[in-house]
Amino acid sequence: MDILVQRAKVQLMLNRPFYGSLVARLQLRDWDGPTFATDGLNLFVPKEHKFDKTELEFVVAHETLHCAFLHMFRRGTREAMRWNYACDIVINYMLEQDGFKRPKDCLYDSNLAKLSTEKVYDLLPAGQQMPQWLQDLIEGVCQQGDGEDGKGGSKMDPQEIAQRWREALANAVTLGRGSISAEMKELIDSFIAPKIPWTQVLFRYIQQVKGQQDFTSYPFNRAHIWRNMFLPSLQGETIEVVVACDTSGSMSQQEISKSLSEVRGLCENYNDYTIYLMFCDAKIHEVFEITSDTDIPDFVVGRGGTSFIPVFEKMHEMELDHLPLIFFTDLDGDFPKEVKNDTFWVTPNRSRKHKFPFGERIEME
Repeated sequence: MDILVQRAKVQLMLNRPFYGSLVARLQLRDWDGPTFATDGLNLFVPKEHKFDKTELEFVVAHETLHCAFLHMFRRGTREAMRWNYACDIVINYMLEQDGFKRPKDCLYDSNLAKLSTEKVYDLLPAGQQMPQWLQDLIEGVCQQGDGEDGKGGSKMDPQEIAQRWREALANAVTLGRGSISAEMKELIDSFIAPKIPWTQVLFRYIQQVKGQQDFTSYPFNRAHIWRNMFLPSLQGETIEVVVACDTSGSMSQQEISKSLSEVRGLCENYNDYTIYLMFCDAKIHEVFEITSDTDIPDFVVGRGGTSFIPVFEKMHEMELDHLPLIFFTDLDGDFPKEVKNDTFWVTPNRSRKHKFPFGERIEME
């Protein structure tokens, strides 16, 4: 094993608590591939490289962020090489903002990097040829013969690995408080664990409308264990729901990031789901159909005035009136005249003074 790579890992653990707590989860492994890589359990180190001491800290942190942001699990059916390029562009920019020395020949575009990884992917040219070593790595994810300790044994479920990285990222944010850039913090905010008890809201809906589904008290819902909240997990068929995010100027960036985090938390409670996600200020800007095979975007469009009416009109247009609506908003807008009682207004605590004509309000921490 290259002593300089080992040193880079140790330096991150000693001097950068956010990155150190994450990289500690990866086992350094020699391999015959042409570049550094990771499968979520191991950090593969090539036999030859041209990086100096400080650049290696960048490289090790780079591979670690691929894991922390679940890039190998978020790819879905996207082109592997093109997706990898998009991830690299975003990561490399974030690392430079955090003070790392960027190698000269790494992928870098400060304009593209300010977009979401999914958006960067869409803007890159299609047809990127995937080398055999990357194909082998993708096919071998979680099939390296490694157990939980990285030394051999039973194979790990990819979903289990992904959940561990979610918990590790939340813990790293706490350990590295004040030591990461504002850009990195904003990106992380959209991935942190949700703050409101979705299980209570959905349990009521399920019991009233989809009674064939039920909660099970064990195993506990892993999405909340890291916060010492031992909540029940869900079992049953597919759930369909409409989620609207208020992207008007009255909502802060932090509140919008929390909204997206809550949507991710909703997905983690179900194995199968269909979520119709809408971004709206005074008009509808984007509509996404989110399933277990697609990703929730981490960018928003809007920042104008506020009206809730377009969401209800769009639901009627799409023939989704029969589905419950979860609306993330500060309630500072125009309501429709038509009543929809299965609406859940998820609001910051500053919105307590605002009244709403129908539905139920849930306060976000």
